[in-house]
Amino acid sequence: MHPPAGGGFRGVVKPFEFKGYHVAAGWMALYSILETHPIPTIYPKPECFDPDRFSPQRQEHKQRPFTLIGFGGGPRICVGIAFAKMEMKIVAAHLLRGYQWELVPNQSLDSVQVPPVAPKMGCAFIYQQL
Repeated sequence: MHPPAGGGFRGVVKPFEFKGYHVAAGWMALYSILETHPIPTIYPKPECFDPDRFSPQRQEHKQRPFTLIGFGGGPRICVGIAFAKMEMKIVAAHLLRGYQWELVPNQSLDSVQVPPVAPKMGCAFIYQQL
């Protein structure tokens, strides 16, 4: 829901039509993570936190190619994808297992879309080591 970058550019290899527009080979096209990930026909109830959508039983992100594009895709996919995923799991496990977290109430979480996406005023937590 809050990717670190909004998307990226790719060179168009084969011409195609998109919503009535002709896109020629050789043009640069922008792909948008912010516009793709919340499409309800791809991810039902995209606004809900639902990690099970990626479970082996559901695999919503594999129903259509390039619908989960946080790391890009195809031959130009992020070379560090496996390392980044492992790093995220380790940090999340450490933080969730060792601490109790609570958002400080009454703070603005309005975000800015300039990479990385972050709350304009920061984000404060109260935490307690378990």
